[in-house]
Parts: sequence; structure tokens; C-alpha cells
Amino acid sequence: MQDYIIFGHGYEGEVREYDDNLDVIRVVSKPVLIKAGDPTPASAVLRTFDLQVVVMSCLGKFYNVAAESLPTEDELKIAIMQENPSPVPQR
Repeated sequence: MQDYIIFGHGYEGEVREYDDNLDVIRVVSKPVLIKAGDPTPASAVLRTFDLQVVVMSCLGKFYNVAAESLPTEDELKIAIMQENPSPVPQR
């Protein structure tokens, strides 16, 4: 199992564990939170999305990144510092 840093469809650098060396992972969209008493109806529809996986270099190590669009270097650094994913060998 390897760590994958996920960006897009409500994910902002969260880490999830999947099988090794995947080229695509499937994620479920994150629900939108609303405030209590908000008159806007909540959308209860959850959808699945396939995200392409790339191995990105950051801070001298390599990480699996699954993204709708690739994160900036700063976004990736923040995710690594906050979530502490395990690096992977370069593919």
C-alpha cells in the first residue's frame, strides 16, 4: 500500500492509502458543508471521479499525487507538511 495525495473535487491535499503504483484512483466527491438554518438546499448527490496519478518530486523525495489539475509546488509542500505522506520510489 502507498500514500496518495489528492487534489480536486473537494480534496485539498488529503492523503489516502491505495494499492501500489496505480495510474488512476477513484474518489468520491466530498459533500459541501452548509451552516445550520441556511435556506439553500444541501446537495446530497455524491459522485465518483477518476483522477490521474503522477509521481511528483518535492523536498528531495517523490510522492504519488492524484489530481484534477496538478498542484503548485507550494500547495504540494503544504500538503506534505500537514499530512506527512510516505514518499515512494521514482517510477
